[in-house]
Amino acid sequence: MTVLEYVKRHHVNYEVFIGLKKGSHPWHAVFNRIYKLSELIDSGFKGWVLYLDADSYICDLDFDVLEYLGEYARFAFIFATICDAAPYWNINDGVFFANLGHPVCVNVVRRWRTFYDRLYSTAEYAQADKWDMVLNDQTSLHGILRHPLTGDTSMSMGVARFSIRGRRSSFAR
Repeated sequence: MTVLEYVKRHHVNYEVFIGLKKGSHPWHAVFNRIYKLSELIDSGFKGWVLYLDADSYICDLDFDVLEYLGEYARFAFIFATICDAAPYWNINDGVFFANLGHPVCVNVVRRWRTFYDRLYSTAEYAQADKWDMVLNDQTSLHGILRHPLTGDTSMSMGVARFSIRGRRSSFAR
């Protein structure tokens, strides 16, 4: 409910998807974020996207997300790292911002989708009824961020820790 309240207050667009974009078991919904981002890129959208897992909520309903994102236009993503001491690639992909107008973001999303399109067959997805019987989305994203094809400089410049008002993930969890 906090997400809908935030959308009403700040007049931002909101989309929800219920179902599976890839795979055949309920836990395969973790791949939806990959396919939705890819669909948005393919449609020509070049703005920011805030991805929130279904169990996420907005903590600060007064936070001006548009002003915040204006300060980070040079970044491809804004993620929360697993802990403050974690390297930039060790992130949680349950709440993140993706700048679909940034070439590094587009590269990462395309590689992420290609990973799942090519690595597993339809039959392998059908057999993967338990968590991690195919590689989960967060672990694969860690690999892409850790070993960027775009070069260390552009990737480290393209990922920012999600830190708002001095507290990690104080906007959404």
